[in-house]
Amino acid sequence: MSNKRQQLNQQNQQAKPVEEEKPSLDEDTLLKEALARRAQQDAALNTEEEIPSFMQEAAVADVPDTTTPETTPTQSFEYQDLPNHIEEAKIESAPSQVVNIEQLSTEISAGAISILQTIFRYMEDMAVGKPLQPKEGARYQAQLWGALKAMCFNLDDREFNIVYENVLKLFYEHREGVFSQDAVYRFPEEWPMSSAEHAAFAHLLTLMLNTCDRKTRYQVSRKLNWSYVFEIYYPEGVQNRIRSFYDL
Repeated sequence: MSNKRQQLNQQNQQAKPVEEEKPSLDEDTLLKEALARRAQQDAALNTEEEIPSFMQEAAVADVPDTTTPETTPTQSFEYQDLPNHIEEAKIESAPSQVVNIEQLSTEISAGAISILQTIFRYMEDMAVGKPLQPKEGARYQAQLWGALKAMCFNLDDREFNIVYENVLKLFYEHREGVFSQDAVYRFPEEWPMSSAEHAAFAHLLTLMLNTCDRKTRYQVSRKLNWSYVFEIYYPEGVQNRIRSFYDL
């Protein structure tokens, strides 16, 4: 009995399939395989996909332009470029449309020009309708007298003729304004000058008011009482200079 059992056991063992032995992997091999797999994953992540053309064009369009823009040259703005209506307004706002100091500066000295400039300032300071205190207005009147006195006493005959002619033009141009009969004698009680100068100033203003019109100047000048005009203050040399202007 025992022999049969032994035979059966031997047969059963022979009938069982032989299991394949799996080769054992050491730690170095496992580490190498893991590193290889990680490298493959990293390579897959770093692979750039091709960008569509329309996205590339949009990206280029969004890039700001850093190139230096071309500078448009500044255009010079000269007085002759002004529109007509501005040019006309500029002319109308000038102190005079008949007396041009810039042109006269090529004919007469700086001292003679200064006399005309003082009279221009008087015209602005004493403009009709401008509110003035009596003492302030009298100070401007004294400045006008100073300019007229310098014209008569300090200039030579040639410059006197030029300046006096242009002052008469101003008197005629503004005969209804600052050089009207009512305006030009303002604040006489406050004039800061001697009685002799006060009379000489008033007489000269009368002469200029009556002879500022060039059309009637010759006739009027021969009807004036010149003894009254030169009654006081004017020396003979100055009297002769003024008379010569009127061809007397």
